[in-house]
Amino acid sequence: MKDYLFEIIDEDSELCGEQFFVECDSWEEAWQVVIDNFGKDAMLYHKIEGIGEYSPEEAEILGYDTY
Repeated sequence: MKDYLFEIIDEDSELCGEQFFVECDSWEEAWQVVIDNFGKDAMLYHKIEGIGEYSPEEAEILGYDTY
């Protein structure tokens, strides 16, 4: 299990700049969680960016919300 870090980069959103983790087994699963929570347009129109993968321990230290 890994934690995948994402950032909302939609300048028209009040959430722009927010970072969060998705905890799962692969980038594909992580993107599916993003789509389920933010809609397919978030991925298709580059409103959310995948930043990197972290261990659950590293993610806990950073303290961002986790889906």
